[in-house]
Amino acid sequence: LDVLAFLWIADAIELDGYSVVIKRWFCMFLNKVYSEPEGLFTTVVFQDGMNFIFGKKDNATDPKESLNGIGKSTFLDLIDFCLLASFNNNSNSRLFSAKSILEGYKIVLEFEVGNKNYKIKRSVDKVSEVEFGELDELSLYSVDELKEKLFNLIFDTRYLGKLSDKWLRK
Repeated sequence: LDVLAFLWIADAIELDGYSVVIKRWFCMFLNKVYSEPEGLFTTVVFQDGMNFIFGKKDNATDPKESLNGIGKSTFLDLIDFCLLASFNNNSNSRLFSAKSILEGYKIVLEFEVGNKNYKIKRSVDKVSEVEFGELDELSLYSVDELKEKLFNLIFDTRYLGKLSDKWLRK
């Protein structure tokens, strides 16, 4: 097993008054995060079991003792960005402030759902466009199209009521 990003808790959950049945056998496992082209940051390959994000500084080059500002939260922001988070100063000011550093790169997240491997590629150069698919069969989607596709990939659409993206990230 790889890093678990989503785990079912019960056969059904209720979100904003809507019942959603979760595919018990479908979980999302994070496999790898990297940039294309390489060089923006070191590729992170998640290991089996639980993974931790921790900070380490080289005291010889940085006299500050604090672990603030070395990229732990920004790394999580990059994963969130790949999972279709909004990219603007109001919703993610930390990542948005790094826009000039991120330009020219795609952030790539590889993950597994239901024993199939998928890849998402997203760039700050065109935030409304996302490449997604099985590892070697990517297609171009709008963020809104892909939100629905990811929802259907992870959740069983047998639910009471109508599909509402009210609780999905905007």
